[in-house]
Amino acid sequence: MKIVFGSLLFFRCFNTRLFVLLALFTLVLGCSSDSSDDDSANSITTGSSLQNGELILAVDGRGYLIMSDQGAVAYRRNGIFSIDADKFLVSEQGERLQGFMANSAGVIISGVLADLALDGVDLSSVEIDSSGLISSTTNNIKTIHSQIVFADFVSPFQLSDMGSGLYGKTLLSGQPIIAVPETGSLGALSVGSNDVPEADYLLSLRVTDGSYLVLDHGAGLGYTSEVELFSDNQGFLIDSFASQLVGYLASNTGVINTSTLQSLQLRDRDLAPKSTDTVSLVAVLNSLDSVKTAPFSASDAETYNTNHNVVVFDSLGNEHRLTLYFVLMSTSNEWDVYYQFVASDSSSSNGGLYRLEFDSSGDLITSPSVLQTGTLAVPTGASSLLIDIDVSAISQLPQSYSINSSQNGYATGRLKGTSIDECGKLITSYSNDVDVLVGQVALARFANVSGLTTNGVDLLVETASSGVPAYGVPCEGSLSAIQGDEMD
Repeated sequence: MKIVFGSLLFFRCFNTRLFVLLALFTLVLGCSSDSSDDDSANSITTGSSLQNGELILAVDGRGYLIMSDQGAVAYRRNGIFSIDADKFLVSEQGERLQGFMANSAGVIISGVLADLALDGVDLSSVEIDSSGLISSTTNNIKTIHSQIVFADFVSPFQLSDMGSGLYGKTLLSGQPIIAVPETGSLGALSVGSNDVPEADYLLSLRVTDGSYLVLDHGAGLGYTSEVELFSDNQGFLIDSFASQLVGYLASNTGVINTSTLQSLQLRDRDLAPKSTDTVSLVAVLNSLDSVKTAPFSASDAETYNTNHNVVVFDSLGNEHRLTLYFVLMSTSNEWDVYYQFVASDSSSSNGGLYRLEFDSSGDLITSPSVLQTGTLAVPTGASSLLIDIDVSAISQLPQSYSINSSQNGYATGRLKGTSIDECGKLITSYSNDVDVLVGQVALARFANVSGLTTNGVDLLVETASSGVPAYGVPCEGSLSAIQGDEMD
């Protein structure tokens, strides 16, 4: 089951009690999407879909399409659009889609919302990309017409439901914040997919072991055994009174700092690429293999016993290949290691040798057990690479080869979502298969819970009678796991 949480989705895995908040249109826990990262694939059918009244537009992430409903402004997450008799882009219900128009030079004039129209344009040539840009191409000349924009709200869950997927602003939702798609925390425009939940829901977290969840209500900390959470437009997890869920933040190395309580905030940006500087090997070399006596050559498989490829990344996230070659020497228990680095433009450089020595039990005795490549030039404008190769987990045994490796670089990762597990850990997941620990929910215990009093916003506060709170995290010490439910 999935639940829209402001601009997020909540999933619950009932077997593991994992509560997952995911950006819309992701592939998680069996929830699939028809949207594609290939904008050109979406735009191919844009013109014909418009002509046929079948153009599907949806918000892939946070934000709302802005609609003009008989002069009044309203908002929707998705819809099927066509061109009406007056050449305006309209939904099935007749609302006009709004955005920014371009001037005669094709420059988008931001700041002034207008009903979007395509008068005098060959609809079969129209394209709409993920940033909402509407263009057409005639005789190989591309013309920019307009740009679809999104609205965001401080409290989107407080929008009024007007029916048929349409929402209106309220005093509690706040004024709309207007920006183009893919700006800040706003999502992208999905062209061709309508797989977007239509309503905003919330998630309830609770504890049942006598401890309390901790929230910051602006004037101090409050406590509750159960809370219904939303996400505001800054990514803070808040209750209906805008009190923020409190916990401990993680360092850049993924270590939870339990010395300082802070409000927990969801990440709303992609993960920047990281260059590889360490490769770690876990390997068994076959001591029964034949000794190689010919001079090593990476192009001659007869001059080495085995090799292993590792994909590495530069500072711009481009992929390159590092190949390690292992050569059994005539001297007992000794292997030579060479490498070849092949950059993304197929240029290559070679390095080595490094000598590995093993004892009679097959354990590595070479010290230090970290080999370092020379400077590896890359052709992409990124910084050169210098990679440490950790060989401490290599052994030599009379058995077949087994080589596994890991490296610490990665390409740019698109934000997929954030999960809260039963131990209260917030983990952000990215499209490059990297998970980043953001923080952990805090719990509080009191010596005398009957001494707690209310503060007027549905939270308990400490008193002299309750004693000061003792803080911790779920699943540690006497503190149990947290639980959660979807709320309709």
